Amino acid sequence: MNDCARSPFFHIFCRRQATGVFAILTLCGILVAGLWPFHSPKNQVHWLDNENGLRFGDHGTVLSSGIFERASSDGLSCSLEIWLEPATPWNGGTVLAFYSYSPRRQFSLQQSHYDLALQRDIEDLHHPGQRVVRFADEIFRKKRLFVTVTSDGRDTAVYVDGHLVTNLLAFGTCI
Repeated sequence: MNDCARSPFFHIFCRRQATGVFAILTLCGILVAGLWPFHSPKNQVHWLDNENGLRFGDHGTVLSSGIFERASSDGLSCSLEIWLEPATPWNGGTVLAFYSYSPRRQFSLQQSHYDLALQRDIEDLHHPGQRVVRFADEIFRKKRLFVTVTSDGRDTAVYVDGHLVTNLLAFGTCI
């Protein structure tokens, strides 16, 4: 007869022992299911055939090999031109993002269903943790579009195929 059956606290001791074993097995099962196999998804970015451009899958990232230099010396004005061809207009995600570590700031273009979202994050002494988001409505209804974003350092304008879509007052600079 085992030690558990001879004990006067047979029912309490065996239940605790069984509960402890069950808890350890549950923890092991959660760790195995959550961590194995642990791998990041493959980067789904491919050059277009016979065209200048990239095709992004569900998990696609492209990083620059260096720092983008500003074309103007004033440091405030900027412009950005990009051809976009969304696979599906009802999806969303970041299309393009710029990040500067000193001072910490970020600018991004995002697809939000049919809308183009422009987001600007700044963290400095005057604007700690400030996030500004503005939308250009209903631009992803077309299959292929040419988007231009211009800024004079204070106001930002968004053009689609050469036509002004929205003027974002006091949005700030692109980068």
